[in-house]
Amino acid sequence: MVSETDVIRSFLLERINFQTAMSQQRFANLFPKSTPVELISQLRKRLIRESNKNVATVERNLANYESITDKNSINSEDIEEHDVKKLNDNLVQISKILDTEILTLQDDYQKDLKGFKTLVDQFDDVLLINQDNINDEMLNLDGISELLEKLKQLENDDGEEVD
Repeated sequence: MVSETDVIRSFLLERINFQTAMSQQRFANLFPKSTPVELISQLRKRLIRESNKNVATVERNLANYESITDKNSINSEDIEEHDVKKLNDNLVQISKILDTEILTLQDDYQKDLKGFKTLVDQFDDVLLINQDNINDEMLNLDGISELLEKLKQLENDDGEEVD
């Protein structure tokens, strides 16, 4: 016949094993696959890549501007009213292109900055959640310790030897 102590002991052992397994699973899920250093490195690489794209765009537009101005360079002897109007139109066109590029770059910068801030906020949230999970796991480990103490106490009450 099974004694009450044996039933309690087996219940406590099952409870300890269950809590231990749950703690191990939670600890495995606590930390994302990317460490904070890796996440920051990825963000830094993304910002550099986006900045390089923006610089390349500006350089390309500057080259276009230079090619347009080269095509429109003329000698002062050959200037006629028609040519002056054409040059003015080209300068207005170039000015519009540059203004558009500046606005685009500002928008891209704001989007990148907002995205970076969002990622930093998400990273902070993950850190807070991880800290909460760690605190919960510490409480679970304290619970496991209490169960082990109860088990040892039961074994002492039965007169059995405790490891």
